[in-house]
Amino acid sequence: MGEQSEQKRVLIVDDNRDAAELLHMLLDMQGYTVDIANTGEDGLARSAQFCPQVILSDINMPGMSGYEFARQVRAAGTTPAPYLIAITGGGSDPANRAREAGFDRCLTKPCSLEDILAPVDHFFATVSG
Repeated sequence: MGEQSEQKRVLIVDDNRDAAELLHMLLDMQGYTVDIANTGEDGLARSAQFCPQVILSDINMPGMSGYEFARQVRAAGTTPAPYLIAITGGGSDPANRAREAGFDRCLTKPCSLEDILAPVDHFFATVSG
């Protein structure tokens, strides 16, 4: 477990490959160990292998939505459970829907790097301090 347990692991789940790659690059530059999944199904598989502490997930993805992805992550019962951050384009009451699905936080697009980094940084500061 050693080295992996000391890394600050973030999984990005987003069907927009360009957005996911950009976010990967930005988080990597901040010192995070980052992996990407482009579907909810792939996100579940990567989550089981990568054991992220934080997951940033788009909501509106083809196939498995971010809401269903979050429900399945929570149903997996991983200990410790990852901190789930939803990223959505809006819609009707996205924060409540995200919370009901199991997300800890909901961000509405467009998100700046600071909007995304603030809850990620806060999470890691809380668990390591």
